[in-house]
Amino acid sequence: MRRLFGIILACTTLFAASAQTVVDMSFEQNELFEVSTNEVSAAIEGTPLLLGADIVVTGGSGTYTYRWYTERGFLTDQPTLTVGEPGEYYLDVSDQCDCLQTVAFHISGTSGLTQTDAVNFTYGPNPTQGTIHFNTPIPITQVSVFSERGTLCSLFTNRHEIKTVDLSQLPPGNYILHILFADKRLSTHKIIRK
Repeated sequence: MRRLFGIILACTTLFAASAQTVVDMSFEQNELFEVSTNEVSAAIEGTPLLLGADIVVTGGSGTYTYRWYTERGFLTDQPTLTVGEPGEYYLDVSDQCDCLQTVAFHISGTSGLTQTDAVNFTYGPNPTQGTIHFNTPIPITQVSVFSERGTLCSLFTNRHEIKTVDLSQLPPGNYILHILFADKRLSTHKIIRK
């Protein structure tokens, strides 16, 4: 009993001393960790589909890690994933502070550009000095340009139709075009900026 009383007295003395000490501490709080969406639906058009390139991550520590998986297990730790078959795919994005966001990708194989539409759809030149021209029977309403790491570099929108885009403001390199058609179908293509 005497030992227990000594421990209680020591703790009381310790906390009493702490209560009388004021310590100024400064800290920096990160911006809110956010991922642009938590759910994506898309369709495979007969060619592999790039997932994750249109996901924008902001805030948090600014350093992010990625983990792609399905119900069967882990796939890759890259920011993007190319898939060739329908299914459910998941992307966990986390920062150094262990904040975590999950994006679910619902990939179907029943819609997308038909074979005839795909044959009639052309774009170029590729590689390009800057301007890209589109020739398609289905109007294009949005073109998103992403780096290979998945960062959105440029966004072009027009309710009626986009026939050209100018990439001359981008540095030379490889980019990914996400082309959205007026009927809500999506097509993904690689482009080289000389």
